[in-house]
Parts: sequence; structure tokens; C-alpha cells
Amino acid sequence: MKNGEYLNNISSYLKRKMEILFIKNPEKTSLGVLFGIILHSILEIFKTVLKGYEYVIDLSRLTMLELIIFGVFIFNISSILSKKRFPEDIEIVLSLIKDAQTKGKISKIHIKQMYINLFKKVLENIELNDEIKDQIE
Repeated sequence: MKNGEYLNNISSYLKRKMEILFIKNPEKTSLGVLFGIILHSILEIFKTVLKGYEYVIDLSRLTMLELIIFGVFIFNISSILSKKRFPEDIEIVLSLIKDAQTKGKISKIHIKQMYINLFKKVLENIELNDEIKDQIE
């Protein structure tokens, strides 16, 4: 794998993870982004004061992107570390599908159909505002 291709894979992976965080926890993720931007601004303001502590840690080398990633991580750490991703009933169905898949009891096509059906059921239970409902229909 070439270096450019490797970096593209990493960036697309991080983009997908960030999109998941924005969908799963939009408030915490937004606050994390804001925290990273504010932290970067504070570091820029106090850059001259921090110069004296460069021998311990050079905070001026941190980019805004790194600070945003840090902020998003800090604000989403509870979600990242929690094992429960979905409501209990959905977790049960997912574990049953995975169990059937690992034991080879069901074909791949049937498993895909089960995931699609689960996805449709979850979407049916989500209350959407009228504008979005009109767009879907």
C-alpha cells in the first residue's frame, strides 16, 4: 500500500467516525469542536507566556485540528467507553443476527435482509418533523 493511499484510508476512516459522533452525540461533538477552537485561540494568545515552558512541553506545536480532535475525544469519552451503543431491544436483535452469522445458520443475503428490516423498524420508531416526513414520502 502506498503512503498516499494509506493516508487516504486513514482520513476516510476518521471522517466516518466523526460523522458517526455527530449523528450519535451532536451536542457533545459540537461542544468538543468548539472547545478545541477556543483552546487553540487561548494557546495563541498566551504563546509568549508558554515559551518559557517549552522545555517541559511545547504546546505551540499543536495544530487546531489536533486540538479539535482532542476536544471531541474529551467530550465524547463517556460515549466511546460505554459498551451500550443502542437501546437494549436493538442490541438483542443485533446479537442474535451476529450469533446466527458466526454459526453459519443463515445465508449472507438473509443476514443483509435482516439488517435492512431492523434498520426500517428503527426508522419507523423515530419521530421526524413534518418537513423531513414530507421529503421522505
